[in-house]
Amino acid sequence: MASAHELALQTFADLLDPPENPYVCDPVGWVRDRLGEFMWSKQREIAESVVVNRYTAIKSAHDTGKSFTMSRLAAWWLDVHPIGEAFVVTTAPTTAQVEAILWREIGKAHRKGNLPGRITLDAKWYMGQELVAYGRKPADYDQAAFQGIHARYVLVLLDEAVGIPKSLFDAVDALATNVNARVAAVANPDDPSSHFTQVCKPGSGWVVKRISAFDTPAYTGEKVPEELLPLLVSPEWVEERKIRGGGQQPDLPIQGSRRVPGHRGRLTDLAQVDRSRTEADARTHAPPDHRSRHRTLRRGRDRNHAP
Repeated sequence: MASAHELALQTFADLLDPPENPYVCDPVGWVRDRLGEFMWSKQREIAESVVVNRYTAIKSAHDTGKSFTMSRLAAWWLDVHPIGEAFVVTTAPTTAQVEAILWREIGKAHRKGNLPGRITLDAKWYMGQELVAYGRKPADYDQAAFQGIHARYVLVLLDEAVGIPKSLFDAVDALATNVNARVAAVANPDDPSSHFTQVCKPGSGWVVKRISAFDTPAYTGEKVPEELLPLLVSPEWVEERKIRGGGQQPDLPIQGSRRVPGHRGRLTDLAQVDRSRTEADARTHAPPDHRSRHRTLRRGRDRNHAP
């Protein structure tokens, strides 16, 4: 066993170089174990993309759980990185969307996980006196909208991004200057003239994820808790939209669909379907620093604690 002196030295080493959080590269596991929540396959795909890619764009149908996913990523990011080294910025086309959509979900995650710090009604998260996250809707042409944010680990989330102008995308880009930064933009792709449409094109430097209504568990039969199904887009809504649209399929043009009857009290267990496509370039590669191992001061940990 390690002596008291060795344990004291290790404690001092941990203070100088805190242990890496086991969930630092596992947001899905963090959501499962810290919050006791379930992420279906497309939500997991988005979360995993944010871990390894600097820029992720999500083209999504309505009611696929995209704001839930973004909020859990914000909470995960702040919980797994040391206080003072991480910062989360969120934005949306309107202040109401910032506060009533994404930050409402962030507040739920904060309460459910009994996470550190406090969240204010004006979309700010403090840990002690340290501001660690905020939601803001700047003026559309404010190039200095997000200046002054400096942290080793910065996560920027653009919700309802189809309504966010290029100037704010450019302002966000100024936050993602270091290798550990991450940017994720999510929207229903219903405006071909938007800048979000441009970042979803090949060669943009963004990894693009697509979620159609037909990718959701009600159509694919993916194994999910029954209580999740009512929170996602329903086949009834899709059919109603199809009728109102003169027979055209709504949302994303992905072929194939089937409806799965409900199974009360247990999980639905049929084959799941993954039709995602990925577009990437060199700046989306995983950063070596984000996955770095502990420094020399920590190398004796296993030996010192061995029986």
